[in-house]
Amino acid sequence: MNNGLEAHSLSGPFPILRELGSLHRMIEEHLTKIHGHKKRVETIQLTRQAKNVELSEKKALHKTRLSEIKRLEIELAQSEENLNRAKAHSQDALGARQVESLEKEMIFLGQQISQQEESALNLISESDTLLSEIKELEQYLIGSEKALKEVSLEVEDLIQADENEIKNLKERFASKLTELAPDYKDAFLHVLKKFGKGKPLAWFEDQRCDCCRFMIDRQSGIELAHGIHPHFCPGCGRLLVMRTNS
Repeated sequence: MNNGLEAHSLSGPFPILRELGSLHRMIEEHLTKIHGHKKRVETIQLTRQAKNVELSEKKALHKTRLSEIKRLEIELAQSEENLNRAKAHSQDALGARQVESLEKEMIFLGQQISQQEESALNLISESDTLLSEIKELEQYLIGSEKALKEVSLEVEDLIQADENEIKNLKERFASKLTELAPDYKDAFLHVLKKFGKGKPLAWFEDQRCDCCRFMIDRQSGIELAHGIHPHFCPGCGRLLVMRTNS
């Protein structure tokens, strides 16, 4: 006695749905792998871009520091010339006031020269550091260019392998989909579109959806057991699947 319920005309939708769910999951896994492969190349490319920007900035700063050093050298030479002139004049100075004025000028020039020398030394030190950093960046870019080519070739092969697997899986998926009755096919494609990369199917166990634990009513449970027509979980919207056919 079946209480007026007739089982689905096919051998049963649930084994087919479970296999389709498995194929869909495997396709998504290979797509995730492809994304990871591409990410390896993108990471190297982004790092190289950042290093190129850093290299350009340091080269520009190094050029600026060299210009500042050159300007300071000119100013220092002028200060030393002025100091020597003041010293020469001090020997021919007439009167205490002129001597005092020249001494003040020499003290000022001496202090100015000390400051200019210190500034020049600091700039030279900074310039040397920048030059060292520039060489390191250039060496990195040379090495990473080689690494990028090698990784790109490796990734290209890995992606091709995954794409071949995806092609085979999609062919199996399309073939298996034809085995479903139209109502189950439409229902499965609906949840596949709705959940995307998520889980489109949910087990019906102990009168509950195993994903969201929503309690399914008794009549729906009976219909599910007989594979009468598709049932969606009222809680999460997934297509409910029996573990075994009745």
